[in-house]
Amino acid sequence: LPFGVTRRRRRMTRDVMRAYRAPFPTRKSRESILAFPRHIPLGPGDAAYARMARTDEGLARLTQPVLILWGDRDPVFPARVARKFRERLPNVKGEIHFPDASHFLQEDKPSEIAAAIIKFVKDTP
Repeated sequence: LPFGVTRRRRRMTRDVMRAYRAPFPTRKSRESILAFPRHIPLGPGDAAYARMARTDEGLARLTQPVLILWGDRDPVFPARVARKFRERLPNVKGEIHFPDASHFLQEDKPSEIAAAIIKFVKDTP
């Protein structure tokens, strides 16, 4: 959880931090949160790279409508990654970029994200 706090423009309140930590009450239970990013396959030598490549290839076969929501200040997934998703996904019905949002859109733009999702669900058959 600390990596989310360091990227924010304002500090999380204690109540918000408590809510994030609630499912992980002990230091031991939070180890997976720190381990997960280290296991994201980045190259052919990584264990899950082949599976990730197959998933990437399968994006072109998705038929569900897609809404892309992106924080343009995301240090993990820059805007060029959003463009790659748009290129790979055949049924993108909307794309909204938030210039002053980072990786945790739900924290940076909660009302705007909720409104965009509600509108997308209502407007999309």
